[in-house]
Amino acid sequence: MNGTRTALRWGFRASFSPVAQAFLPAHPAAHGLALAVLCTAVLTCAAQSPAPPQVVRGGVRSALYPDNWSPGYSDAEGRFLQDYSYAGYHNGEKPLPTGDHSPVFDVTTGPFGADKTGKQDSSAAIQKAIDAAEAAGAGIVYLPAGFYSVTNGLRVKQSRIVLRGAGSHGAHATRLHFVDGGRRKPNILFGTKMKWGANQPLAKDANIFDHHVTLKDVSGLAQGDHILIGCRITEAFLSDHHMTEFWGENQKNKDRLFFRRRITRIDPAARRTDFKVPIRYPLLTRDGAFVMKTGGLIEECGIEHLAVCNATKEEKSAWDVRPGWQVILLDNVTDCWVRDVHSFESPDCPPFHLRSFGINIKCSKQVTLADCELARPQNRGGGGNGYLYAPSASNEILFRDCIGRHGRHNFCSGWAFGNSGNVFLRVQTSDGMGFASWQHREASRRGERKPWSNFKSDYHMALSLACLVDNAVIDDGWEARNRGHMSSESGHTATQCVFWNNRGKGEIRSFQYGWGYVIGTEGLDVRTTAKQARASSGCRGDDGTEPYDCTEHIGTGGPLSVKSLYEDQLARRLAGTGQ
Repeated sequence: MNGTRTALRWGFRASFSPVAQAFLPAHPAAHGLALAVLCTAVLTCAAQSPAPPQVVRGGVRSALYPDNWSPGYSDAEGRFLQDYSYAGYHNGEKPLPTGDHSPVFDVTTGPFGADKTGKQDSSAAIQKAIDAAEAAGAGIVYLPAGFYSVTNGLRVKQSRIVLRGAGSHGAHATRLHFVDGGRRKPNILFGTKMKWGANQPLAKDANIFDHHVTLKDVSGLAQGDHILIGCRITEAFLSDHHMTEFWGENQKNKDRLFFRRRITRIDPAARRTDFKVPIRYPLLTRDGAFVMKTGGLIEECGIEHLAVCNATKEEKSAWDVRPGWQVILLDNVTDCWVRDVHSFESPDCPPFHLRSFGINIKCSKQVTLADCELARPQNRGGGGNGYLYAPSASNEILFRDCIGRHGRHNFCSGWAFGNSGNVFLRVQTSDGMGFASWQHREASRRGERKPWSNFKSDYHMALSLACLVDNAVIDDGWEARNRGHMSSESGHTATQCVFWNNRGKGEIRSFQYGWGYVIGTEGLDVRTTAKQARASSGCRGDDGTEPYDCTEHIGTGGPLSVKSLYEDQLARRLAGTGQ
């Protein structure tokens, strides 16, 4: 590690670049530190583990998460955990709805007449039921147990529509077979085009833990408005992150959207807008930080209790798609959910389930995916294929009790700078596998070449912020690193992300920009230092990511007393103790 670079980025607050300064929150727990102590700790790059574990009843406790933790707490070296409890439907404050959308539109009854035997194409019938529910202003589009052949994509364009089956597996399942992959992608789309307003510049820098921004002018904004918060990727921003080589070509001088929020209060005199979910990364006036009013989001929609497949009998055609063919896309939505959706083996092309891409959550916020299981895409090549669960430019997405198997990247966070606050709770990832091409796939089938095995779930592109992998079973791997020139000059893919209380037979590679955290593991191979990084695409995974990520209770630390960080923080916040 380069000690000088580390000192410049992580030393005493006055010596930092503006971005780096924001990583040392002004909090009482950090006040009064002696300059000599702080500089010594940083310049010598001492062991990156916090103080000895606090042993409490039921297990050990992280030094970064004491019993009296509240947002803003940090240790003597400026390390801290953000509040990840805002992920999910209505920020985790409401349970998923169970039946409060009415009326019910049964797709098999008149005037719709869908065929649940699979002998006839049911595309038009199901879409007609969706259109009827939208015309009514809300409704449950119900698909009784059966097998439905669907050749065209299904579209939901309005709020308060639920696509509901009778179950995802077993004799009474609702199965949707998108024949030959379906003629339109994605197969199921919830969403509309986003409406954009003009940039309104910030008057002051926005910092981590802030629940507000101060603007030069708040005219045109109102309580309840949806807003986007971002900045321009300037030369100074690139320099701060040592990313001129990688981000410069695709990102330089472009406005990027970091956060999706909803205004809870406006103070016109102070030119201040407040919102519930905190800022998760510093946005500087130096970089033209701005707020943009947006609209067109659909709300209170769900997909639940059904199974899907879209693998095609012409397997080679699955490899002709760039980018991947999504079976479900939620685009520009908020406070929606996907519950109990499974993939199943295609009758056209066993053992495959999916053509390429599973569920994509794009340009959205506050969505819960619960109790889903996706597996076995045909196309596991490059260019955005073989991803099973993928948040893209989305905030506060909760993946809860979901399983991904046999994908290229089972859980994959993509898009430039737009992912933050996403939580992967009790998920399971295994058997990740990739291929260079269709020819590689065929050679592997003939036994002439081996597949690229042990592909990992990952933070895939620049720059996922403050996400959490919590209590997961990782039997292949999960990584957060500098991907260099890969995937459109990804560079640093993560910062301030936490791996909490995970187990499995795979590995965690955590080489995050600035601080990342691996706290509590069982059975996993954990890699966080230069000696453990591997060369990739002309860039070792830890290049420019100093300091090495913080680790606690790795393998031998015993069970953590706080099993789930997300659930504990949510309980604190709802009880009013974490504000």
